[in-house]
Amino acid sequence: MEKSDLFGLVRTAGLGSLAVVGTARGVGKTSVLGHLARRAEAEGITLGLVSGGREGDRPDGEHEQGPAVYVPRWCLVATAEGALGQADAFVEVLEVLPAAGPLGHLVVGRIREPGRLPLVGPPTAKGLQDAVQALRHHGAALVVVEGSVDRVACAAPAVTEGTVVATGAAVGGGVGEVAERTRLLLGFLGLPAVEDPGLREAAARALGQWRVAVIDADGRPRPLALRTALGSGGTVAEAVDKGARALVIAGALADGVAEALAGLRPPASRVLVVVPDGTHVFLGSRALARFTRAGGRLAVLHPIRVVAVTLNPFGPDGVALDPEALLGEVARAVHPVPVFDLVLGRALNLEPAA
Repeated sequence: MEKSDLFGLVRTAGLGSLAVVGTARGVGKTSVLGHLARRAEAEGITLGLVSGGREGDRPDGEHEQGPAVYVPRWCLVATAEGALGQADAFVEVLEVLPAAGPLGHLVVGRIREPGRLPLVGPPTAKGLQDAVQALRHHGAALVVVEGSVDRVACAAPAVTEGTVVATGAAVGGGVGEVAERTRLLLGFLGLPAVEDPGLREAAARALGQWRVAVIDADGRPRPLALRTALGSGGTVAEAVDKGARALVIAGALADGVAEALAGLRPPASRVLVVVPDGTHVFLGSRALARFTRAGGRLAVLHPIRVVAVTLNPFGPDGVALDPEALLGEVARAVHPVPVFDLVLGRALNLEPAA
C-alpha cells in the first residue's frame, strides 16, 4: 500500500460501508469521494455512492443542488430522481426505493457512461440504511456515504462500518484550531463502549423504551417524562441528583445537560452518560471540559470505527494553511489515527495503525 493510498487502507480494513463526514463545509469530502471512486475504478472494484443529506438544504425548505461527484463506469449510486437530470453521466435505474424527498424518490442505478452526478440522499436515517443495503444487494463491494456538514448520523454503526473524517482550513482559526476541532470530533465518534455487562443491558433496555432515563444503583431504569434532553438540563440534573448510576439519552447530548450535571456535587457529578453512539454527542469544548473536570464520563452502546482523517489546507474563502504544518499538527492531535493529504500524496500515523 502506498503512503497516500487511503483506498488501500479502507480495503485492508475489510469494510463493506464507509461514512465520509466533515468538520465544516468545504473541507474536501467531495474530493475524498472522487479519490475513492477513481481508485475503485482502477482496481476493478464496484463502488456504491450515496449522500447522507445535502448541505444545500435551506432553512426555508427549498432545495439547492449540491456539488456533483465523479462516478466511474459500473459504479452504483443512490440518489434522488430529480438529480438524474443534472448529471452528465448515464445512469441505468435498477430500483426505486420508498424514501422520498424534495427531488423525488431515491433511485438505485448503475453508471453506464462515466461523468459527474449530484448525490442527493434520503431525508431519514432509515432511508439511508435502506439505501446502503440496496447498493450492497446490487453488487457494491464498498458503499461510501457522504455526510453533509453537521450531519454525522451516517457514521452511526447502524448505517456504516467505518468512518473517514475530512477536515481543513475551512474550519477557520488556523492550524491549531483545525487540529483541536478535529480532535474533539474524533473524541466523540470514538467514545468507548459501556464496559459493565449488567449496565450495558440495562442501558440498552432503557434506550429501547424511552428517550431519557436514569439507571438507579440497583440497575433498574427509571424513565423521565421527556421527549428530549434538549432544554431540560435542570430536570435531568435533578433526577440524577436523587441517585443514579448512569444517565441514558436516546437523542442528542448537548451543552445544557452537560453543564447542569457538572454543577452537581459529587458523587452525582461523576455520573456516566450513555448514548447510542458518538453521533449523538454535540458538546462544545468548554462544556465538555467542565463536565469532565467534575468527574462526568461518557460511553456508548455502539462504538464507531474511525479509519482515517483527510486534510484540505485550502478554504473556500481563499484562506490557505501550510500543508506540512497542518499535516503534522493534526496527526499529533488525533494519533494514532492515520492522516492523509491526498494532494500532497503524504500520510502520517500509518505505522501505529497497521
